[in-house]
Amino acid sequence: MEIKKCSRCGRELPLESFTKLKTSKDGLDYWCKECKRECRKQNYQSNRECELEQMKRYRQEHKEERAQKWKQYYNTLRGFAICSRNGEITADRKHGRIQEDSLPINYPTLEEWMELLLLPDFYDGKQYHFTEMGVDRIDNNKPHIWGNIIPASTAHNKERGRMSFEEYLGRFV
Repeated sequence: MEIKKCSRCGRELPLESFTKLKTSKDGLDYWCKECKRECRKQNYQSNRECELEQMKRYRQEHKEERAQKWKQYYNTLRGFAICSRNGEITADRKHGRIQEDSLPINYPTLEEWMELLLLPDFYDGKQYHFTEMGVDRIDNNKPHIWGNIIPASTAHNKERGRMSFEEYLGRFV
């Protein structure tokens, strides 16, 4: 294991503890990640008002551009699948960070979810725009896994609420 000495704290650390820096001889930064993080934090705290003002000014100056980018992303099927949660539209990027290996075995992948959104509504057979579609669980006590989900419009999903699948399905027969 190769090591390097941080020029700020003086500790000898593995190379993974340093960020890349093209201008240095070895291609790595002089300070370790921990020291850089600490320095950024101290700098932010000492110049907090200035930093916040700069961020606010940037958001105001680029408001339309940022809104347009989010709108374009959201209007893609992938963006919609990632940004929609329980019928609420959110701009939280964390929803896209799904750890597929931590999901149940029969849980649909993101691509399979997107395919489900393109299918016709199970209850009325109509084809809705993917922004109006979601999935409904047959048994609300079980998770969103294959064999327990059907494509359904958000309107039907909300209308069903806590009704049993059979009870709600009886309305359409």
